[in-house]
Amino acid sequence: MSEQKFKISESLKAYYSDKAVNEAINELVEKLGNPKKTPEMSWKEARQYNQALLMAAQVRADFAEMLFAIWEATFGEYADEGKLGKEKLIDKNDFRNISPQDIWSHGWIELDFESKREPENSSNGFLVSAEDDKLEIQFYQYENDEEKSVVEDGTTGELASWEQKIDKEEPEYKYLQIKHSVSIAAFFADTDQAIEEWKKAAADLLKVIK
Repeated sequence: MSEQKFKISESLKAYYSDKAVNEAINELVEKLGNPKKTPEMSWKEARQYNQALLMAAQVRADFAEMLFAIWEATFGEYADEGKLGKEKLIDKNDFRNISPQDIWSHGWIELDFESKREPENSSNGFLVSAEDDKLEIQFYQYENDEEKSVVEDGTTGELASWEQKIDKEEPEYKYLQIKHSVSIAAFFADTDQAIEEWKKAAADLLKVIK
């Protein structure tokens, strides 16, 4: 089998393939940045505990990096060329907070760009999600920073690589999702195939959105 172009870190592979490692990392990540004192332990145990926390921090960082790398490999080129519009910066009050712990807790990243649609403060949101051990890419539209239904813009029905979904928390709103969703295990087995499918879907979407 040829070597994959899209790389996954060894620490992330271990986290998703070894149940014991998975459970240990989940517990340790919760302790990162926790101001509470550690449990009673010897100096040797304290050193080992510090090393374990370092590994947990690495897995957390690698998880976020995987999501950013997927974005760059799919929509990143269009963003760099300005085809997605002007990027909306993230501030401390933004729900898209991209601190390492927030990305780990939420399981997704979202990048938003100003839209040419009316009204003037409309925007488009692109979300890369790894929730429930499944990788998905979604597209949202906003007006006045509030989610609106993508279907109102007539973008569905024209994109064979995308499907319409209903927001679980706010069912009155709909969004688009790339049909090619894969489990983490399937993605790790053939990262390049998934990336190619997502790149094609990204190109399709850019033909119809404003």
